[in-house]
Amino acid sequence: ITEMKVQGVRFIVMNLHWGQEYQLTESQEQREIAQQLCDLGVDALIGGHPHCEQPIDIFHSEEGEHSMFCIFSVGNALSNQRTYLMDEMPTGHTEDGVLVTLTLYQDQEGTVSIRDVNLLPTWVYRYQEDGSKYYILPLEDVDSLEEETGLEGIEEEARASYERTMEVLGEGLEKAREEYK
Repeated sequence: ITEMKVQGVRFIVMNLHWGQEYQLTESQEQREIAQQLCDLGVDALIGGHPHCEQPIDIFHSEEGEHSMFCIFSVGNALSNQRTYLMDEMPTGHTEDGVLVTLTLYQDQEGTVSIRDVNLLPTWVYRYQEDGSKYYILPLEDVDSLEEETGLEGIEEEARASYERTMEVLGEGLEKAREEYK
């Protein structure tokens, strides 16, 4: 990280494969690693591996001069971990994922910072047709999802996925939006 900064890197996004599978909250070890990375100058940390979403938080360096966006886990992008297959987590959380958008801004001095944070919740829909088929469905508008996709009878499950996502990530998303407005 130090060498990257010497070479002129202005914004660092790190992606970590970390965390304990099927846990909806981050571990103390994840928090400690995130704080260390913030102190080193990482600007955004996007995590994955637990097969479910984990919260968003904002870290500040010990000196308080630097902040870092962190989502501990973005959940699953594509999985066959259906509720009826998951003894470890039969709640549906393994069918949920999220795409993160960070809007960046560069000032006249060349400093790059986050200006906004947005999420696009996704749900993995599985159906049978000559074997298993999967759709990764964006949940930006659950009310019109069936009409937009032509898939019938999915609104209830899609809405449940959206609600699970916002339950895990909503508070942290609002915190991030407040921090980076």
